[in-house]
Amino acid sequence: MVQGALTDVNEIRAAMHGQDAVLCALGLRPTFAHVVKRNTILSDATRLILAEMRRAGVRRLICQTTLGLGDSRGMGGFVYSAVELPVFLGRMYADKADQEDAVIASDCDWTILRPAALMDGPMTGAYALCTSASARGLTWKVSRADVAHAMLGALAGDDLRKQIACSHTETPESSEITSESRTCTFKSDVRS
Repeated sequence: MVQGALTDVNEIRAAMHGQDAVLCALGLRPTFAHVVKRNTILSDATRLILAEMRRAGVRRLICQTTLGLGDSRGMGGFVYSAVELPVFLGRMYADKADQEDAVIASDCDWTILRPAALMDGPMTGAYALCTSASARGLTWKVSRADVAHAMLGALAGDDLRKQIACSHTETPESSEITSESRTCTFKSDVRS
């Protein structure tokens, strides 16, 4: 893992040296400034990462964005979709949407992971990855540790290349979701 400034091209360039892949999990804590003013730090940093990946010959990217973008819009229910997102998170989501657009437009071998609301907690392995936002019976929360595990799993496999996956904690109803329902659910069999 390399830690550095999102806007420092030299730090990003140095981090690319000798790498086979990049796992990008950028985020901001919502503040009042993010509510009132549009910010582009995540999309700008992602474009910089993509440019340095290309320069270094690194092809594989796993990029975490957020549930509620693209075809997953509206999955949070009425209050979230009609109040929280447009009033409080809209400008931050616009930056995340621009981040996704940059990744999709790139020539790298990408996977976008849209996790539900990130929570602190241990890795449980009890999560689902769905390549369609039409999956129902899934909760709106997932632990950061499970998202990290899902990102590593996406890196190791070929199932999610050039795809967008939503990550949720499983509920009893979600265990019924299968590839026959055209959601292509991938479940972890790792329990820690």
